[in-house]
Amino acid sequence: MLSESVVEKVVRALARGETVAAVARAFHRDRKTIRTWGRRGCYQPRAKQHVAALLDPWRDWLADRAPEVGYKSVVLHRELREQGFRGSVIIVRRAVVPLRRAAQPPAATVRFESPPGEQAQVDFGQVRVWIGD
Repeated sequence: MLSESVVEKVVRALARGETVAAVARAFHRDRKTIRTWGRRGCYQPRAKQHVAALLDPWRDWLADRAPEVGYKSVVLHRELREQGFRGSVIIVRRAVVPLRRAAQPPAATVRFESPPGEQAQVDFGQVRVWIGD
């Protein structure tokens, strides 16, 4: 994969009339790659392709049912198999993890306060303190 700046340099070199072989040697790329970018004429990022997942038809059911069974992926997988799902439990587990994380409330930390003089803390050391006589 070429960066946008390299593609622009390749296109400019081809526009000046340099041969595909010479440009390929200069940029250490295959001639087919140089030819392809020359035909395109400018940088075009790759379009993301959506690949249909085995679990897609059951996503809504999974989002509704997961909280009812405590986000247990083995139970959900067993129930999905009864409905015709043919994937593994790992696929279900990967789909349940974001649902479980979204359902957990953020962890709150309770600050512990004490009045001045009530407690002392010493980290990584020894101290002798004489109080009184």
